[in-house]
Amino acid sequence: MASLRARNVAFDLQDTHASGSAAAAPHAAPKSVLKQKQNATLPPPARYRHPDPLLRRLRMIDGHGQGVDLKQAFRDTKLVVFYFGSHWNATDGRGCQQLVSNLCRQYPHEVKVVYVSVDTDARHYKAATRNRPWLSLEWHDGSSIDPDKEEEEEDALPEQFLLADDADPDDSVVQSDAAGTSYVRPFSRVHMAYKFDVLMTPTLVVYHVPSRRVLDKNVRLQRLRSERLHQSVSVWLRGETSPPINWIDVMYMTPWTFISAALLLLYLGLRLVLGDQISLSHIWKQFT
Repeated sequence: MASLRARNVAFDLQDTHASGSAAAAPHAAPKSVLKQKQNATLPPPARYRHPDPLLRRLRMIDGHGQGVDLKQAFRDTKLVVFYFGSHWNATDGRGCQQLVSNLCRQYPHEVKVVYVSVDTDARHYKAATRNRPWLSLEWHDGSSIDPDKEEEEEDALPEQFLLADDADPDDSVVQSDAAGTSYVRPFSRVHMAYKFDVLMTPTLVVYHVPSRRVLDKNVRLQRLRSERLHQSVSVWLRGETSPPINWIDVMYMTPWTFISAALLLLYLGLRLVLGDQISLSHIWKQFT
């Protein structure tokens, strides 16, 4: 569960077997925007200038730990997939990481994946972001408390990031500055988790850049499997949401239940046709 200080939020969401909310308790009102900008060291303009109202609020690094030039990195991008992850699923080679890695390889230009760590240990963050095919939100944004550092050290952030449910004093600037050249306060990792109602990891959120809309939250992983990946991405590239859950989704989510139900229906059908000629005892004797 999330715990909040005046300038720091710690959060550690669980995997799909456990969940915690990113809700925040009441806290001190944010400093004035002008004071924050005077006290903070602004990043290079290439890291915050972009016409998209969401991308300009993010501070990202690549797999080599270098700051991301927004216009260059997202030049041909139509979709941004926000991948909320943690060390709980970092070694799941057959699960989300493998599926997302395949997405990055197959769509290196039109689709960009941005990893949003919900860990509280920097070592886990580095393991999930170094030499990976995705971009990631910066670690030093006030989202995680380091118990080995004094509060004053933690508060000396490079910028004043918005935390959890902080009011957004720069929203009017974003709405009026269509070119995206003005500096506005960036979103922290915990703010992104709060913004997209993330309750567990892994969670995938699909953002359509041309329409500036969130198309899907909590994307089901089966939509990224090899036989369905192209179909899913094609739907999202058109700016459409995923279709409702169907029997194929059910089969992917509960394969053994689906197989058991199919076998039961087959057995009942044979009983209706053949009567006492077939029974579970006869079938059992054939295999023992």
